[in-house]
Amino acid sequence: MKTVNLAIVMVTVAILSACSKSPSESDAKTAIKNRFGDCAYVSIEDFKKVNGTKVSEQEYLVDVTYKVDKTPMPESKKIGEEYFAKSAEINSKIPTVQNSIQKLNSEFEPEYNSIKNQLSNSTDQAQRQLLQAQLDKITKSYSVEYDSLNSQLTALRNDLDTLKQNILKESGAMAINFSKACPMYGSAANQLSSGFVHTDRYFAGESYSKEIINNFKETLQMVKTDNGWMLAK
Repeated sequence: MKTVNLAIVMVTVAILSACSKSPSESDAKTAIKNRFGDCAYVSIEDFKKVNGTKVSEQEYLVDVTYKVDKTPMPESKKIGEEYFAKSAEINSKIPTVQNSIQKLNSEFEPEYNSIKNQLSNSTDQAQRQLLQAQLDKITKSYSVEYDSLNSQLTALRNDLDTLKQNILKESGAMAINFSKACPMYGSAANQLSSGFVHTDRYFAGESYSKEIINNFKETLQMVKTDNGWMLAK
């Protein structure tokens, strides 16, 4: 008897839900979750039904706010973490070299200009030869040190560019793997393209290897069906 009563209660609840006069917050959230499909790497967070406007007995406009939390797949996350660690290491070295170049210039220029002025104002041949020798010496020393520092800076920038190109290549495989795991994500994102963070704001590797959270405020057009309230097609 208890089993029969329980079954009756469950059927009654289902019927009442399907016959609800207006979409509930749960109905709206389910509609959004269905839009993104069953994906372990995408979740709907902080969902709230803000308001509802009746259009007809069969249709409602529902104002909602929510977050779409997109987390990376394990392999993509690993690749991303390695990239960002190496990138951070290289970027930390660049200012040091730049500061060394700036310091070298600030020390060289006053001395160079001082000797240059003395040379221009001197009429003594012996003194001019001495000043010219000093000028040649400090210029040569400066050039050697500057070329060395500039080579270091160029190498670091090239390493950074190579690193970025590599992860951009990896991002192709990341995108394919993510699309297989979450086949409905792309179409859902396109529907919300005005507010979605895509690879134009996060370069491709980062888009698939780091967590990205998008905040949305949206008006859902929902219609009553035999299976309850759903998004209008």
